[in-house]
Amino acid sequence: MSILYHPAAVRELEKLSREVRARIIQALEELHETGRGDLRHIRRGVWSLRVGDYRVYLKRTDGDVLVGGVDHRKYAYVPERVRALGKRLIEG
Repeated sequence: MSILYHPAAVRELEKLSREVRARIIQALEELHETGRGDLRHIRRGVWSLRVGDYRVYLKRTDGDVLVGGVDHRKYAYVPERVRALGKRLIEG
């Protein structure tokens, strides 16, 4: 029962400002603890968590939250990007 980050997601988080990164981590912890958050189903078990202007792509499995990537909302639903992030989460 934990929050796991794909290495690419860690790199994407490190590029963000400290404040945005803190808000995203807080939202992920709340989702993990309570199961609540502003979620949107993307495809095949991949979800998008809305945190301000950012979208966090994740997969929920057996109490774990697997974070695959973080995007600004203007890039969040570009089909090629969604496919790549979904593949990252599905294939591990």
